[in-house]
Amino acid sequence: MRPDEGGPEDYDEEADADSTGGSRYEPNTGFGVTLVDADNAFNRVNLYMLLDTVARRWPAGARFVFNRYRHYHRTYVRTDPGKPPIIILRKEGVAQGCVLAMLIYGISLMPLCEELAEEFPEILALW
Repeated sequence: MRPDEGGPEDYDEEADADSTGGSRYEPNTGFGVTLVDADNAFNRVNLYMLLDTVARRWPAGARFVFNRYRHYHRTYVRTDPGKPPIIILRKEGVAQGCVLAMLIYGISLMPLCEELAEEFPEILALW
């Protein structure tokens, strides 16, 4: 059902399940799926180097970035209802979904870009 086809009273759950290929979700079973992108350039940035570079190159935003990234990020994975969750700590990289992620990732790459520009002055775009 599309949003322009009617209100909540017109919703047909069986037809919706058929249109999506038949979801296996059942309420109150604990069934769930998540997609975790664990290996990319954003997650490989060294957090201490990132914070140091941001502090030197963007002093006005350094305190905010430090407060945002000074603790390990926690991901809670609940396997069964009623049991305590498994806690996964992420100790490196920038958080996906963080509004500052692209900005501070770019700032963290500035020293590398400057070194490449010195080494290869004939190249105009280093990325």
